[in-house]
Amino acid sequence: MSTCMFLDSEYILFDETERVFGMLNEALKSIRVFHRLSQNDLANRLNVSKSYVSEIEGGKKNITMSMLKKYESCFDIPASSIVELGEKMENRKKLPKHKKLIVDIISWLSKEV
Repeated sequence: MSTCMFLDSEYILFDETERVFGMLNEALKSIRVFHRLSQNDLANRLNVSKSYVSEIEGGKKNITMSMLKKYESCFDIPASSIVELGEKMENRKKLPKHKKLIVDIISWLSKEV
């Protein structure tokens, strides 16, 4: 389960095991690729650098609440749904077959060519 902490005027999403971060990063990448955006295109829409998007997707940077809100606005997806997708991607082995299939399809569709 993810929680938030206050740090340097930003809320940082974190999980003691850091697994949610990895899967949240995967979820963010999946959403971007599903919408057929390059990292550069997304960076321009979010008003950040391409390297920052790359670091978030690669798990090198944790996502802040303000950045998650930018993703929410950009893709018109509630932040809670983005976090839930990340958690479902993490827990896909525990999901019922039909929900696992949906997560697997999202992952498959988001593979970059």
